[in-house]
Amino acid sequence: VLTVFIHENYLVPGNYVIFAIIMAVLVVFNHRSNVKRLLEGKENKLSFKGTK
Repeated sequence: VLTVFIHENYLVPGNYVIFAIIMAVLVVFNHRSNVKRLLEGKENKLSFKGTK
């Protein structure tokens, strides 16, 4: 959605928009199992605390 907005308002070449959309679809497709676990609440949470 954002790529279309940027394309129309900032005159980004259409090839970049198409590339960005394809890459976004590939990322979601490759991580669909993680997204499913996130929606189910089963995915491990990130923790930036050190173990002391």
